[in-house]
Amino acid sequence: LDVSGHGIQSAMLAVSVHRMLSAWEGANSILRLPDGTPRSPAAVANELNSEFMLDKNNFQYFTMIYGLLDLKKHTLTYCRAGHTPLLLQSADGMIIVCKEGNVPVGLTDDCVYEEFTLRLAPHDRVILYSDGITEARKEGAKEFFGEENFMQLLRKTRNLPVDQAVQGIVGDFTNWLAGTRPADDITLLIIEPD
Repeated sequence: LDVSGHGIQSAMLAVSVHRMLSAWEGANSILRLPDGTPRSPAAVANELNSEFMLDKNNFQYFTMIYGLLDLKKHTLTYCRAGHTPLLLQSADGMIIVCKEGNVPVGLTDDCVYEEFTLRLAPHDRVILYSDGITEARKEGAKEFFGEENFMQLLRKTRNLPVDQAVQGIVGDFTNWLAGTRPADDITLLIIEPD
């Protein structure tokens, strides 16, 4: 989840969305059907879009990836709403960029969100990240950290356990910034569901 803008209004939107997504139990949950089964990622995104329609006076929206990981079937079903692409990294380091998806939540009321399913092989990694990584810049520099630098770090750390890979990526990214404070929030989540 990545909310547009900065400041109080953005923080309030983030809190509101977080509350809706945290209500796993009960009649008000958008995550479960009345019988308790999880709602599809597309249904969740469509519900969020109807709840958080763009206010013409306050141009705010959010991007997200919401998914359901099925450990028995070795699948990930997800919906991407304007967020940075989901990455699937195989055990040999090859990275697939999953760009399929829709517009951010709240931009338009006529969007019907779609979902996609990935089959996961043993030791595959699912990587979710925010644009605060790829769009980071050193002070005074014109170029962004970029997707290619990020992919190189993913390949470099592929044979490490997930926690060490995250530490290595964050460490190298921080070193690249050379003391510059990031202008945006930084999110990195690596999942290896074995």
